[in-house]
Amino acid sequence: MEVIREELELVREQFGDKRRTEITANSADINLEDLITQEDVVVTLSHQGYVKYQPLSEYEAQRRGGKGKSAARIKEEDFIDRLLVANTHDHILCFSSRGRVYSMKVYQLPEASRGARGRPIVNLLPLEQDERITAILPVTEFEEGVKVFMATANGTVKKTVLTEFNRLRTAGKVAINWLKAMS
Repeated sequence: MEVIREELELVREQFGDKRRTEITANSADINLEDLITQEDVVVTLSHQGYVKYQPLSEYEAQRRGGKGKSAARIKEEDFIDRLLVANTHDHILCFSSRGRVYSMKVYQLPEASRGARGRPIVNLLPLEQDERITAILPVTEFEEGVKVFMATANGTVKKTVLTEFNRLRTAGKVAINWLKAMS
């Protein structure tokens, strides 16, 4: 043991100068979004609230007489209510029956095969009892001057600047006062 101690002291005397390199934090911090590939996808929302996305490459043009392909295996009383094409890095604005708007990235939705139903959107967004998503809007950029036009079944209309919906909280934001719209 004494021999090891002597050798280590000798090494310290020989190479014991100040450190020449500087240790710093990694400037290239990895962002989760950087790890997700950008690709065009098809987002579907069923009438009963099941949501999913699939790569657009799974859909292909058919020649005359083609039988088509099923986009989702859903229950008999359910059907595809909303279908849109977006990029995995796009935002989607989800407008609810209570006048609230929620925002999330497309890659936060479940990716599923054509045969899968997806996940209930109530598990992804903090929806209230009897609240459902009535419209979905894909947004690549929140550009100045672009407006969103909303209309209720009772004839209430509202035009809002798209940038109002940038950086929404998890709880969403009131897009249109649905109590006033109902009266």
